[in-house]
Amino acid sequence: MMQLAQVLLYLAIPMPHAFYAFLWTKPKVWKGVAKKVKVHPVELLAFVAACMKVIQALSFVFYIVTLLGTNAFVETWEKAHPFTLLFGGMLFAAGQTLNMGVYKTLGFDGVYYGFKYGKKVPWVTGFPFNICPHPQYIGSSLSIWGALWPIMRVHTGEFFDLLAVGCYWSAMYMTSSIIESH
Repeated sequence: MMQLAQVLLYLAIPMPHAFYAFLWTKPKVWKGVAKKVKVHPVELLAFVAACMKVIQALSFVFYIVTLLGTNAFVETWEKAHPFTLLFGGMLFAAGQTLNMGVYKTLGFDGVYYGFKYGKKVPWVTGFPFNICPHPQYIGSSLSIWGALWPIMRVHTGEFFDLLAVGCYWSAMYMTSSIIESH
């Protein structure tokens, strides 16, 4: 069962990044797909992206439960040092602040590549783009590390397995940011 959980997670993590890379480099193909289903490409992208995030989240929970047991999240909450929870919470909150800043600043059309599909998206230099490059991807990575940190600290026997998940996931965000820089 553990191998299945690993395979599912390690396939779910890069799934949206491969999809976004395809959309970034071949927007006309996606426009054609959206036209066939009679939906604007931005709306279809948002729906597909949400579905992929649900698959990622379910794969992550399945992986954690398979690796650490059905009580893993409760056990982490109960056994983690308060400062461990605080640090994880701060990472998560910082990440979500960047993500919400991107959504607020760019809006629906900006987040979902609307400029590639005829939507007007203004160029933004204010928050959160004045904090770091690619704030949505950095924010997502921070959120992942914020969620993983307490689990890693409580379940130290699986520290390196969880570290590998975090590094792999962050590498996918880094890859997306490199692709979107060109």
